[in-house]
Amino acid sequence: MSTKQLGILLALALVLGAAVKFWRSQNSAGWSGSGRSAGQELLGTFQVNDVAQVVISRGADKVTLVKTPDRWVVKERGDFAADFTGLKSLLLKLQGLKIVQSDDIGASQLARLQLAGPDAGANAATVLELRDAAGKPMKSLLLGKKHMQKAAAENPDGWPDGRYVMTDAAAGKVLLVADGLAEVEPAAANWVGKDFVKVDRAVALAATFPVATNSWSLTRTNETADWQLANATAAEKLDSSKLGDLASPLSNLSLADVQTSAAGMGQPVELTAKTADGFAYDFKVGTKTNDNYPVSFSLSAVLPATTNGLAAGVTLDSLKQKLAAESALTNWSYLVPAWTLDPVLKGRSEWLVTVTNEPATNAAAGK
Repeated sequence: MSTKQLGILLALALVLGAAVKFWRSQNSAGWSGSGRSAGQELLGTFQVNDVAQVVISRGADKVTLVKTPDRWVVKERGDFAADFTGLKSLLLKLQGLKIVQSDDIGASQLARLQLAGPDAGANAATVLELRDAAGKPMKSLLLGKKHMQKAAAENPDGWPDGRYVMTDAAAGKVLLVADGLAEVEPAAANWVGKDFVKVDRAVALAATFPVATNSWSLTRTNETADWQLANATAAEKLDSSKLGDLASPLSNLSLADVQTSAAGMGQPVELTAKTADGFAYDFKVGTKTNDNYPVSFSLSAVLPATTNGLAAGVTLDSLKQKLAAESALTNWSYLVPAWTLDPVLKGRSEWLVTVTNEPATNAAAGK
């Protein structure tokens, strides 16, 4: 290799080294601290399968997730099923989460990082506890202020790329992790499982309102046939252009939250539905508040004896499983997003062809 070639290679190496140094500085920009614990696992070693309770609290707010023999439940929601997918994701994340930087912080600075005690209001830390089946703490974590990446023109407020945390409040060491941990909130509504009843293949649907003239009942011979209005008068004709919302009524119900009491029902609207598979639902829908309806329901079923007439992929066993799962949900009351119910909660006249009184023509008026 000539001296000239060697010089070119050395120059390239210097340029490459400078580029790597610049890239590292850009990716670590904004992270502060001595870095003495960088790279270590945040919570150390623990067996994620031994976790049987997860408690999240901040001030007076608290949510407790408990592992039972067959599922995880939310204690503050009458032991309703928890969102296991979200919980599992969090536990696995915590198991592998590493420290980016660390700082020794005085007690007077903890409020600034939202890592103060439970009486500090908005500056109080969020406390996460992992406990075993006996309720004994395995790991605990204080979560504080989110670390915001440097603002850009398209996002002047910046965006969270990490969070200040403490694993030992007495040690006075604040750690920084490269995850905002936004899901760690003491809000029970965030942790309840969102699976709810699905009214599939409806062939009968009725709404009974407190004002009787708003009530109606519709039936059809199968799930794709036209709806027929029961007890229609000679002047009442269903408007097919208004029935699009009833193609699959009540098949997209979801949960906003679970109630431990049937609050807010007032004078409820009663919605009943029957399906081609023999399911019969009776919903009580209360007064809408904050874009949610309070809802309770009961369920019964007479399942078909054979698979004749069942939808593709549906078996008798799957119908039995559906019945068991949905019957178990009748033990609670719910808050259901309004957008899933508003298309059905319409008065009788809203389904009918609108009759207009057109002015007589000049010709007709002259007769």
